Amino acid sequence: MSSYLTSVQAARWYRLIQTLGSGAFGNVHECEVVLASGIAMSRRFAVKILRDTNDAENVRRFAREANLLRGLKHPNLIRAVEINLSHSPPYFIMELMRETLGARLQRMVSQNTVYRAKPALESVLLPLCKGVAHLHFRNIYHRDIKPANIYFDSKDNPVLGDFGICNERRLSSAQLTWCGLGTPWYTAPETLQSGVASPQSDIFSLGIVLYEMLTGCKPWGYWWNDQSIRPSVQHPRSCHHFVDDLLIKMTHPEPAMRYSAVGLVMRDILHLIRTCLPGMPAYRPVVAPRIPPQRGYQPLASLLGPAVPWWNPQ
Repeated sequence: MSSYLTSVQAARWYRLIQTLGSGAFGNVHECEVVLASGIAMSRRFAVKILRDTNDAENVRRFAREANLLRGLKHPNLIRAVEINLSHSPPYFIMELMRETLGARLQRMVSQNTVYRAKPALESVLLPLCKGVAHLHFRNIYHRDIKPANIYFDSKDNPVLGDFGICNERRLSSAQLTWCGLGTPWYTAPETLQSGVASPQSDIFSLGIVLYEMLTGCKPWGYWWNDQSIRPSVQHPRSCHHFVDDLLIKMTHPEPAMRYSAVGLVMRDILHLIRTCLPGMPAYRPVVAPRIPPQRGYQPLASLLGPAVPWWNPQ
């Protein structure tokens, strides 16, 4: 593949600089704009390029993601700067983000720290909920909310990206697990079983992201072991027990027992921030116990102590 991409605008090209990552059917590169005079502009962008143009299904998903980005305008959703589906290979240009939440969490865990509840809710989860609410208002379900798809811009605002499997009405378990579409660790149990997405499934994924921010680990095997998510048990100094109640309602294994809309999650987050967490210091990480590398699913009881039924938050 050439290191240059022809822009839809006259007399300008995009020069690829380095590879940032790869997804289910596309690679993401950092790029810069080069004018006809050969002068490179200082602003950098991210470009997503379709990897396999011979696969009709991948081409369809790539085009749908590009067209979806074309219609999205929200500060907490990634924005497409330019789309060129007629190019070979097809690509679209996005704003270049500073880092992902996944990379930030890995760095924090390596430094033996975790998020405190107030900054996690106020500066990360609440803005993300606003972006997801915008998607749901347009009848779009993200289906793959996870730290690796959450970015931070130059002002440290969280931005949700990677809309490759948005609005897939149904995905089989094989697609979810073996083909790289969706991430089982953050996927709601009913979606893993039926492949169907809903507002509650995106809310579930947001809850798992919040849990990982507060504890530095994933709740391995929690829905199979009928356990409760309680970060305050593991980190009582950094997390209020009211956050446990929020998480339990976001990640309940039964969709009917979860929040029915992201707006209700936002309401309770604002209530927690204003009434229950006003005295907690912001952006000061706390020391957390080192978490050994996990292999396979681990019962939640080994992380959080005695087993507590999901339906009994006491």
